Amino acid sequence: MGAITDENSRDLPINLDFLEPGKIYEAILYKDAPTADWQTNPEVYVMGKKTVTATTSLTVHLAKGGGCVIQFV
Repeated sequence: MGAITDENSRDLPINLDFLEPGKIYEAILYKDAPTADWQTNPEVYVMGKKTVTATTSLTVHLAKGGGCVIQFV
């Protein structure tokens, strides 16, 4: 799954109800670092992992001109 934004930063709520019910997944997140900014610091990101299910709801912060990628395993 991927998401991008324009020159405005935002917090993106993500509902995971598209995942198969009753299964447990590991979400591997690649997202903007807290200091990311498309003009002043465009290439910084952080990686993290989280256990999720179809009932999990995530919120990802997208920096100005930033984005995220989430892999579900």
